[in-house]
This record gives sequence, structure tokens and C-alpha cells, in this order.
Amino acid sequence: MKTTVYNHRNNRPHTISTVFAVLLAAGVITSSQATSARERVSEQDGKIVVSPVRDPGRFANPWPEKWEREYRQRADYAIRTFKGKVDSRTQDEHEKWALPSTIGAFYAGDYDEAIGALQAQDLQAERDHSHTRGIDLYWCFTLKGQMYKWFGFNQDFTDVYREQFSEGMRLWTESDPRPTLEYVLSLRSPYPEVREFVQQQLSKMWRNTEQLLAMAAEAEEEGHQNKIRFAEFIRANAAEFGGEHPGDDPDKWYEWWRVIAAGDWMIYEEYERRVNPNPHPKYGIGRGPVGADWSPATRGMRADARNTDNLRGMREVAIYLSAEASGNETVRLLYKDRLHRTALAFWNMGNGEWDSETYLGHTQAAYVNLFSFAQDEEVRGYAKAILDYLFTSGAMKYWRGAWGGPVCRDYGNIQRFSGAAKTAWLFFGDAPEKPERELEWAFFFGSGYRPPAATVALARKQFDRPVEILASHPIYSNWLPGNYERPHYHETMAYGKTWQLGSLAQGHAGDVNGFKLLLHDDKFGATYFIPLTGRVRNPAVGSAGRDNVVQWLNAALWLNGQQGDVPFSFVLPRSAGIEKAGDALVVRTEKTWVALIPYNLKMTDKIENLQVRRGSHDIQGILSAEGGAGLSGFALEIGDADSHGSFDAFVRAVREKARVAKGENNRIVYTATDGRRLSMEHGAAERGNPRFWRNDDEHLWENHFAMWRSPGDEGPIDMGWHERRLKVRAGGFTFSGELAEDGTYTWSESGL
Repeated sequence: MKTTVYNHRNNRPHTISTVFAVLLAAGVITSSQATSARERVSEQDGKIVVSPVRDPGRFANPWPEKWEREYRQRADYAIRTFKGKVDSRTQDEHEKWALPSTIGAFYAGDYDEAIGALQAQDLQAERDHSHTRGIDLYWCFTLKGQMYKWFGFNQDFTDVYREQFSEGMRLWTESDPRPTLEYVLSLRSPYPEVREFVQQQLSKMWRNTEQLLAMAAEAEEEGHQNKIRFAEFIRANAAEFGGEHPGDDPDKWYEWWRVIAAGDWMIYEEYERRVNPNPHPKYGIGRGPVGADWSPATRGMRADARNTDNLRGMREVAIYLSAEASGNETVRLLYKDRLHRTALAFWNMGNGEWDSETYLGHTQAAYVNLFSFAQDEEVRGYAKAILDYLFTSGAMKYWRGAWGGPVCRDYGNIQRFSGAAKTAWLFFGDAPEKPERELEWAFFFGSGYRPPAATVALARKQFDRPVEILASHPIYSNWLPGNYERPHYHETMAYGKTWQLGSLAQGHAGDVNGFKLLLHDDKFGATYFIPLTGRVRNPAVGSAGRDNVVQWLNAALWLNGQQGDVPFSFVLPRSAGIEKAGDALVVRTEKTWVALIPYNLKMTDKIENLQVRRGSHDIQGILSAEGGAGLSGFALEIGDADSHGSFDAFVRAVREKARVAKGENNRIVYTATDGRRLSMEHGAAERGNPRFWRNDDEHLWENHFAMWRSPGDEGPIDMGWHERRLKVRAGGFTFSGELAEDGTYTWSESGL
């Protein structure tokens, strides 16, 4: 198939892929939305098939027909896991689980029961949601389900419920249900009605110095620790951002915003709560404080105010779609602006919740709603750009049903088929087992979106290996002033035939995993090997602080800068066996071998039990070690048949050649089995990147700013920092995409 090039703002006819043409002819995909959701469900060759709510049309990424058939097999399995799972719970955020479960159950054949549950009266209809005709349009996860429910099933609802829901959306979006200081960024909107609206809103949210000091006194009197901290910040900065009104000058508003944003997220959002120009009709601005809970009674918003990537996506997509459906044009254009900025941000630097094994699937599901239901073709282009990025990002971490690292927001996954991996499996497959039911699947059954073919091949690791890819990621709150100029995390990824290793320069920190090694397993796909320091609580992110990690392909050097007695642990897969090689230990798994060479570290070959909430059936236990005075740590080297021929040869090479020692100029040097030298000066600050060298060449961190790039530019993926150009080459397929500043998305695909 020849290369297809498409510009989403170009309305010329577009030839969709061969596979979609075949599916259209076969009736698997309908050319327009059916009058009933029931009509979009059929059984073909013994498989349940759901045709898209809306054709992908010119936004389709073409797939080989064989892939589509395999996808239908996986989808059939996934749909059937929802049989009998109708759930009518509506209390608080329970629709997070109830709506996708019920949607999936509908597709599995529970038609009447599901349609009844989807129209069930909300338990808080007369309290929290009376201003939206009893429809819950508050909680972010609920919003994601409500949008799919409305646009996917409204033809099956009663006339009374359709009127109720439609009127609820209209009332909800008469004004912005989630006022925010980010209005500053819309002061330069191309739409005059948006500029006028946000100017009015910001003026309502501005306070002079006297008002700010009164606000601080009130907060302090209320007594909560978070409110007292807010009061202290306001007092310290009141003179700077409570002076002269910024007027209609976007630059002055930006400086005003920058001062408020310098506080932590709770201070920032507590200010938004207290000056909310569109408070909740029942609860007003709420009792606060931010950080207590997320209910409307506390936060005082008409929409869940949380700002994580996945929740922002759910909320902003829902407000956009509701405003578009209701004809509330000013709010629609305001959120079109925001979605435009989101697409640009993801393509400029990535997302703050990058590659999360817990949340990436949630974020993808939010934007697939936008792809499926938005009527504005430019907005559908933003949705495709966002999804192409998110699935490509996920393809870097997915392998054989497992989810590699590093990742942001890791809740302790040390087993295959985490949440994100289960969502990815629906599209990527390539795993020896099937996962258990995943709620996010429900949002994809009725979508025509498919990731680019090259992205699928990337996930399946259909490229030359071994290969190394240097990557970078932004700070979490990257939308705030000053947070989007430079990357915050620097990642090294390496892929071998039987392993996948990723590390961050600072190792684990908070809820960020900084080191994961995936190892090939014929039966289970892949298993995990994860080192950590400090007390073992969450084994995926454990850190005593002051860790620095450097990596070069299959070798890594990990040093801790605490002053002795630092515990180290190594989480081992169940297939692991241990053999000594001099001072080193070699972990033997099915096809891969991992050498641990200590530096000022007392190691034992005794495997201890590890009790964890997740992944206990995938792990055997841990190896423990204890650091001595000063710097302590270890080097790690991976071997397999490709690199060393045999296990015995690898053990011999480790015993005879692998060394960690102190070298010149305060460097710690690891000499690998092939003679390469990886040396490091430990970072002076806990979050500082260490100086390190590969042989005699110092690694320059400014050359490590690209979102993905291989040394020598010969890897399967390339995307520069703030360049907004992506290229993927894998499995004989190529995908190239470019997102212009004005939101124009152009892409080409070849190899089919």
C-alpha cells in the first residue's frame, strides 16, 4: 500500500484503508450511527462485534486485515467478561465502576437490564445534582461514563430521560462549571467571545491587597493546617499579586498568575476555590480545604476540580462535548482552546502523568470519547493527535502483556497485566495469556480508533535489538508558568531480544518508578526484576533518597549517597535462581541472566519472602543487601544467548571481568564483561543529575532532552523536545506525524 498523507484541516476526499473498506462492505462498521445501540451489536463467526458509534473516516489509521481479525478475537473475549456485570450504583463516584461495567454488559447481551440501569435515578439527584436536573455531571470518572452513555445509547432511552439528560448538559455548560486561573492562557484565544468571557472571569477572581489579607485572616481563623499554610502564603505574597489590577494586558495577568502558581497545588487550588465566580448552587464555594476530599460540598465546584492528567481529560472532554451538544458556544470554544493546548503540550513535551501503569488507560479512554463523539473536525484532529501520542508512549513500555518502567504514578505493579497493560493488550496483543476484565475496555468497543500500525509493531518490539533510546518527561504540573521549558525526568530505555530495561537518573522518587527490568517468560509473557533502597513498602518505588542511576544499554550503575547502613533490596521473579560469581551474584531466569556486582555493599544469596498486595503470584521474593559507610551500590549487567552464548560463559565473564571500583577524580567505575566502562560522580543534590561517562565520553544532559531519540538516530522512534514531530519505524511500517502550532495535524503512514 502506498504512503497515505493526511492533513486533518483539509476537507478533500480521503481514501480510508483497505481493512476499513472491507469492514464497511461486510457490515462490521456502519457508515452512520445506528438508530439504536442494539443495532450496532452483532454476532459474526461466533464473535460479538460492535460497530463504531461513529465511523473513523479520514481519521482512520489503516491496519492489515489480519490484525483487525485478531483484534476482533480479543474484543470478543473482552466483551464476554462483562456478561452479567450490570451495575446500577450511583452514590458519589461509584459510577466510576458502574457505568463502564454496565456498558460492557450491554454489549455482552444484557440489553434490557443495562438500558434500565443506565437510566436509573441518581441517589443524590435532589441534593448534589439538582441544578443539572438530577444528572450527575460532577465526578470526573462519572463524566467519562456519562458521555459514552449519552452519545452511545441515547436513542435507546425513554423520551423523558433523554429530555432530562439533554437539559442537564445544557444547564451545566451555560457557564464554565470549573473556573480556573488557567483562564490567563485563553486571553490570547482566537475567539473574541472567549477572550471577553475569560477577562470577565479573571476580574471576578482578582483580589486587591486588602482583600487578600482579609482572606488570609479568614483562612487562618478556620484553623485547618492546609488553610493556615494557605494564609501564610497569601500574606507573604499579597503585595505582589494584589496591587494594581492587570486590566486587559495578558502579560500582566500572566505575571499575576505566576505568583499564585508558585505555591504548591493545594495553595493554588484553595485560591481558586475561594474566588470561584460560578460556585455550586447548593454548597457555594464549599467548606474546604483543598486536600480534604473531592466532593462538591468541600470543593464548591460544579465539576470535579482535580487536575491529574486523566481526570482533566475526562472533565474537559465532557464539558466540551456537552457544550457542543447543547449549543453553548462560548463554553464550547473555551474548551476547544483547552483541548488544542493539551494536544500541543503532549506533542511538545509529553504529559505529566507519563506512562502511568495505573492511569494511562484512563486517559486514553477519556480522549477516545472526544475522537468518537466530537462534531468539530478540528477537535477530532486534536483527539487523534492526542491518542496517537498516548498509544505510542504506551507502546514504549508495553511488552508481552507486561508494563515496563520507568513510569510516573506507579502504585506498586510488579506483575503482568496492570491496568494500562490490559487496555493496551486489546490493541497490541502479543501476550501468551489473556488478562482479567478491564473496565476501560468498555469505552473502546464502540470506537473506530486504532493506533498507527507502526505503533503496534513498536509495542510488539518488531525492530532491531539491542537498541537504546534516550527519553525525557516533564514535571507533573507542567501547565503552570515556567514548568514547560525544560524536562524534569531523564530516562534511558534499552531493548534486547529477551529483556527490556529502563531507568531514571534519580531512580525511584515518591510515586515515580525509576528502574524496571522486564524478563522474557514463555508462559507468562514477561516477569519483573526491580531494585530499590530503603524500607520495602511499595516495592516499585522504594527509595531511601540520594539514589543516582546511570545506564548504557544492558549495563547500569546504581549508587546511594546516604551515610551508610542503607538497605538495598532486589525483587525477583518466581523463575529466578541464584549463583555466585566471585563477589557478584548472577540471577538466572528462563532466557535471561542478571549479574549484580556490589560496591561497598554486603550481599546475600538467600531469597526472602515478600508480602505485597499486588503481584505476589509473579514474584519469588527479594534479595537483601546492606550498604556500608559512604557511597554504596551496585552495577547490573544483563546477559542472554545473543550476548554471551551460554549461562556458564556469562558467569565466567562476570567472575573474571566485571568490576566496580573507585577510579580517578572521585569517579566510581563499572567495567562490563565486554570491556565498556560506565563511570559516575554521584549527584551532590538528591534531585541532581549525576555526571557520568561512557568510556571516556561524558554524557551531556542537554543532549538528553528529546522525548525519544536513539544515539546515532537509528532507533525505531524519534521525537524532539518542543518539536511536535513524531516518527515511528517498526515491523516494516512507518508513521510520521506533525502537529502545527495552530492545531493542524498532518500524518502519513506506509508499509501496508
